[in-house]
Amino acid sequence: MKDIQDGSEKKRPKGLSGLNLKTMALFLEDLAERDGRIRERVEALYLSSDASALSDYLKKRLDGFYDLSGNLGFRDLMPLARDFRAFLSDTKILMAPLDAGVALDLVDRFLDLDSLLEGLEESGGPLQPVFSEACDLWLSLAAQSGLAMDWGEKILSHFLKDRFGVRVNLMRHADRLLGPDHLSRLADQMIKDAGEKAMDAGREWQRYRLSMGLRYLSQALRNPELMAQSVTLVQTEPSPRQIGDIVQAYLDYEGPEAALSWLAGDWGERELERLDLLDQVYAAMDDGEMLFQIRRERYAAQPSADYLLALLDVCDADEREGFLASAAETARHTNSLYSGLNLLLSIGHVRDAETLLVERLEALTAYDYTAVLRIQEKFESAGAVLGQILCYRTLIEGILDEARFRAYGKAVAYCRTLEDLEGEAVYHGGLPEHSSYIDLLRQRYGDKHVFWQRLDGKGEDPDDDSGSESRDFGEESGFSDNEEIWNERDFLKTRASFTGKNTESAFLDADKSVQGDLERNVSRETYDKKFRKKVPRGTSGGGKTVRVPRGTSGGVLG
Repeated sequence: MKDIQDGSEKKRPKGLSGLNLKTMALFLEDLAERDGRIRERVEALYLSSDASALSDYLKKRLDGFYDLSGNLGFRDLMPLARDFRAFLSDTKILMAPLDAGVALDLVDRFLDLDSLLEGLEESGGPLQPVFSEACDLWLSLAAQSGLAMDWGEKILSHFLKDRFGVRVNLMRHADRLLGPDHLSRLADQMIKDAGEKAMDAGREWQRYRLSMGLRYLSQALRNPELMAQSVTLVQTEPSPRQIGDIVQAYLDYEGPEAALSWLAGDWGERELERLDLLDQVYAAMDDGEMLFQIRRERYAAQPSADYLLALLDVCDADEREGFLASAAETARHTNSLYSGLNLLLSIGHVRDAETLLVERLEALTAYDYTAVLRIQEKFESAGAVLGQILCYRTLIEGILDEARFRAYGKAVAYCRTLEDLEGEAVYHGGLPEHSSYIDLLRQRYGDKHVFWQRLDGKGEDPDDDSGSESRDFGEESGFSDNEEIWNERDFLKTRASFTGKNTESAFLDADKSVQGDLERNVSRETYDKKFRKKVPRGTSGGGKTVRVPRGTSGGVLG
């Protein structure tokens, strides 16, 4: 079958120019009879030899768009977008070769149809890119028309009428119509207008529009100073993000040295953003000494794998050795366990990473399922058996704590994986070996009968669908109506402290809170959402409910 298709593709003509005109005419007539939209376009094609008749026909179609009801539904938008594109294509292909000025007038009127976006769901969704395409066509037709007009003023007028952000291409691509001198004069006029609007509070929104337009013109002119002016017109003290855009403009268009004046001083809580920008500037200047100072300061402020690797790139041998030697201690004091583990694993310090995980085992329970799985994958890539074991134990306990009935198959699979890893495991810090861990697990979760039946090979759950991790931890079907709504803030207060002395007594004392240092250290690593807990059929729902977030573990046994 493949050979036949390949052969037919080779024989197929590349275009329609070689076909018989009568055959094409009959074919188009047949299509037109079957589809109203095609009929409109074929009618325009029939009139393409008469500029006046074609112009009248296209104006009639355009008037039809203006007659549309203001109560357009979202389902109407995609067909309407197709009709809009068909009109623009007919204008470009059929009308423009006959009279580019008339075609420009049609597109000029078409742009005012953006009033239809008023009140539409998602601001007109599919219609927005059509207007962007119309702006590009407008610039192209204006260049073809040869009309003597103040095109800069025309562009500005259209841009200021834009209430939905769909005409920005007129400014962004203004260089397709205007030369550098005309663009500069347009920018000067906009700066003057913005100054006048600053005195009129009722027209302040236009000042913001002018600022945005100057930003686009700065890109067309490759002028970073104009980019800076576009920001300072509306904000005397630019935000770090705005300064970042200005610095990037200097890097792209002028040179890194000129950007340094924007990066002086201390940014307080956002100092890291300033250091990141300085890193880009000094890298562009190829200043190794300043790069070392900036990257050392940045790594000290927020130790991470990326910052450490960047710092090592500009160190000499002795400095490199020193930073590598201190990496374990640095990781131990990071606020984020994930960042600390990633830092150590990125430089191959696998044993130090496992030691850190054992020391801060409680913090692992604060992560959701996906984050724990990512950590497990990092340990697996590094060949770290103990790290994998602790991650799998956390995943198992998270499933059982939340009674994720449909994920029991996944939990059983993790237990099988633990059995496979047991032969290579070297435990320390009082962690129980696999058989002892299973015994402790059975004491804690003995009421999860379906799970234990599956683990012991005595039964299968007919409703289990553990093939998809996203469904295991995202669906709530198959649960009873007994449910409880609770806030994520509680989950740091609920899990047992299974680390501590890592003994069976610590395990049995599981109702103790794990707040304190854990809550402070991992507050940036958790969600601000509400979670819904449901008790599955066939499990006990009585007694005090342990509140933990869905898909996360409440503590690592041992």
